Amino acid sequence: METKPTIQIVSILLIESYFKREVILDDQYNGSIGTIDVQTQKVEPIDNVFSVYLTITFKQQLNSTVFLECTTTMAGTFRRLPGVTEEFYQNFCNINAPAIIFPFIREIIASQTMKAGVQPVVIQPINFVELAKSDDKKVTIERPSR
Repeated sequence: METKPTIQIVSILLIESYFKREVILDDQYNGSIGTIDVQTQKVEPIDNVFSVYLTITFKQQLNSTVFLECTTTMAGTFRRLPGVTEEFYQNFCNINAPAIIFPFIREIIASQTMKAGVQPVVIQPINFVELAKSDDKKVTIERPSR
């Protein structure tokens, strides 16, 4: 039995990307803390086409010194097909759309850090179901040394 998709992907677009690093060696990152801030924003539909913006900010710091910072925003544009309930639509915007966009941002951050000559930052998978339930959109990680 074939099921029809209820929401179609129209496009995934890079909206903004910011990268900054200090000139330090990788071993100076030892003991530093990385934080990931996740923000989502929904743009209301026009003719059943809507966008969800996902912004990921990664900061690597030791005490109050930020050594590395990357912020990337991408937009997913989707088409809502007839028959999609409001509950399904809201869940899609808060959970599924960010989960679809996330791998693209993850790749950009890994590429930027690698090209900047530091150990590539590979952001671990994010549980968008749990994140949607949480008020806190920050994740703290320890960056492993080489």
